[in-house]
Amino acid sequence: MECLLIIGLMEKPWNTANYLVTAASNLGFRVVSFDPLSEGASLDALERQIKAHRPTYALIQRGHGFSVEWNEALKRQGLFTLLWYPDPDVPDWLVPLAKSVDFFFTMAEGNIPKWKEAGIKQIAWLSQGFEPSSFKIDSISEEDRRFYGSEVAFVGNIDSTNHYLSRRYKLKRVLREGFDLKWWGPRLGRKPVNLPIFFSALGRAYGGKFVYGPEYAKVVQSSKILLALDRHTHIRLSMSARMYTAVGCGAFYMCEAMEGLETMLVPDKEIVTFKGDDEMIDKIRYYLPRESERSAIARAGQERVLREHTYQKRLERMFQIVQNRSSVA
Repeated sequence: MECLLIIGLMEKPWNTANYLVTAASNLGFRVVSFDPLSEGASLDALERQIKAHRPTYALIQRGHGFSVEWNEALKRQGLFTLLWYPDPDVPDWLVPLAKSVDFFFTMAEGNIPKWKEAGIKQIAWLSQGFEPSSFKIDSISEEDRRFYGSEVAFVGNIDSTNHYLSRRYKLKRVLREGFDLKWWGPRLGRKPVNLPIFFSALGRAYGGKFVYGPEYAKVVQSSKILLALDRHTHIRLSMSARMYTAVGCGAFYMCEAMEGLETMLVPDKEIVTFKGDDEMIDKIRYYLPRESERSAIARAGQERVLREHTYQKRLERMFQIVQNRSSVA
């Protein structure tokens, strides 16, 4: 049984590295984990882990807190190092590490040319996924449905930074059209720019907390429509993990259209997409009273995610890609 070292942030239960540990264990790997930002983390501590467990591969999730020096130390000890970056951008700080690892994976297929321009040679696209065991619920009570439920739900950040402002505008539009909306996520910071929101209909629509795990599943299953507002829909195949998580939990998922999306989940059969605010409102208005159509789409999407889009399936694909490229080389 091969040993896989998973390196990433693990302090919070919703950190993706925790999902990867579960998925890799289910695949039969002997898994060792290391959080580079945890108390006491150091190259010496990492090398002690390697000496004790002798991993074959090191999978670095995101790369925060992990240096080129540390990666080169792993390679000197014979590990094959992999980096999987889960955001749809090409940050300068990550380029040296992406060059240093043996293989780099991006979740945004449309960014591959940019990564290659930055000098990354061994690269492939690998979309994010879903870890079902982290979102299991036995049942939903009527009290749960009253608390978590709404006609339209949104889960995410709507803070005052510029890249979240479009989300505010769209959610305000949903409210202006008279729909029952609840949004869940981090509390807005107590700063002057947010004061108008606190006293607005959007502020009153706040569910009251950040939700994850079983609570997230309760929001999804208690709401008629789960509205997704990703920020980088212009980038081909750059879906966030939110899509797989929501649909895997049973959501009727409505999101902005994106090039290539139909290869992962089929619009109007497994999810619903829209282009522009007017079509978003039209489709909300169309689907809200059509429970049977919503249920059929949600069920088909969930079945597809559980069959094809789990993190276990993603890791299988990752090692297929690595092995195929290695055999060609």
